[in-house]
Amino acid sequence: MQKVHNSVSEYSFPTDKKVFLKHNAGFPARYIPDGGRIEVSKVNSGRNTTLKYECFDKDGEIDGLIKKIFDGRTDDESLLRVYERNPELAFSREVKIYGLTGNSPNKHFIPEFTASPGENAFYLSLIKSRSERHNLVRAHNSQNEGEKNRLLFDAAKSYGIFSGLLQRMDKEFVELVRVDPTFKGGKESYTPERRFVRLMDYLKPILCYANPNLDPELPAFKIIKEVRSQHTIIDVSEVLLKIAQTSSRLINNLRLGHGDARPQHLFRGSSGKVEDFKIIDIERLGMHPRYHDLSTLISMEAGISRPSDENFAMFVATYMAHREAIVNTKDKGRLNTGRMPRGVRRLEVLPEDQMIKKVGEANVARAMLEVLVMDIEENLHIDSSNKRYTPERRQSLVSGIVGYSEEDMLKGRLERVVADFNYFTENQKWFRAHAGEDTNLAFEGLLSNYALLIQELGIAEVPTKLLDRYNRNSKTA
Repeated sequence: MQKVHNSVSEYSFPTDKKVFLKHNAGFPARYIPDGGRIEVSKVNSGRNTTLKYECFDKDGEIDGLIKKIFDGRTDDESLLRVYERNPELAFSREVKIYGLTGNSPNKHFIPEFTASPGENAFYLSLIKSRSERHNLVRAHNSQNEGEKNRLLFDAAKSYGIFSGLLQRMDKEFVELVRVDPTFKGGKESYTPERRFVRLMDYLKPILCYANPNLDPELPAFKIIKEVRSQHTIIDVSEVLLKIAQTSSRLINNLRLGHGDARPQHLFRGSSGKVEDFKIIDIERLGMHPRYHDLSTLISMEAGISRPSDENFAMFVATYMAHREAIVNTKDKGRLNTGRMPRGVRRLEVLPEDQMIKKVGEANVARAMLEVLVMDIEENLHIDSSNKRYTPERRQSLVSGIVGYSEEDMLKGRLERVVADFNYFTENQKWFRAHAGEDTNLAFEGLLSNYALLIQELGIAEVPTKLLDRYNRNSKTA
């Protein structure tokens, strides 16, 4: 979920201490800088209210806290929405997650946590208050590709380690996810029925934006029916159902995962080591496709967190290698004390271009195919959200990104989808050789239906040679 920073307040100490505490009741007093200042910004995530505190001491050193307030606001259409609209349930759910992860090896990735039950809120203490999103935007703006790659690969390593630790969670945690009703929205979200409904919902604002004459108050199926009568002779519902069914069949390996692993939820520790990162916003933790975290990690605006085509396979392999090193280690003692096992240490000296061989080209090829499909769905998801937003909110999301406008945002997501199609066809020989002919053909059928849908609905222009290739397979998916 993208976040928007709006109002900012600044307090200087000790002068403004009483005023600050009046407006920020419950703030941990030990974080109030003596002789420094605090900047407070309000963040609208669409699900709740978040306050971000940047605490500067008298020497300008910065610490940070985040206060998350569960106030029942949400514009999210996931299965979790019923709980997010109930502040007490949403607060209770996330406290359980932080409490349980705090008693596991993952505790070293979790910021210091202070609950404030009376407010349905909690504070998270961060060593550094600048997220990896901030660092990636800075690298993008300065056109420093080397720094951008370093940040991206560090993020892949950190989330890979975190994912591996989640897989090692004790039975009590897995059982809680399975039976606690507030954890619903995991595997139930990936049935063909849920995928179908979700895709219908994504298409509604995208189609309304492309066809201003449509009534946005109409249900999604009526809007699609109206567009079909104007632009296409295909049965949209039938194609969507094929996409949903094939996605559920091919991307069916669900594991305990973060669920919203984005650069803005990752904070670098003072050491800079990947095991010292802090990870926040784990409210979506649950059962997700095994590479779901990669599809959200690469989803920043302007493609900032998307690795280059040349580095994509290495990027995926790096995540996989670090996750497997944690899953397969027998050194529980190191994990429980926050130290990385020897398997992870050996990866530190392994050249990144050797990661593919370490994991196995067949495994990397299959993972990349799954990530490509999930990247298409994630881009439709974010494009749908962007086209629901007001111009003011869209502008706030692109603010600070050099050379990227609101107009670019409104075109960029569908361009990214077409780029995914191109990447698949340009590398199909490699996929066929390493993922296998049958697997490659199955994913080609799935992508063919996506390409046919997007082209026929008139929301993006799929290259002719690509569409011709997909049309030959669209009936076999």
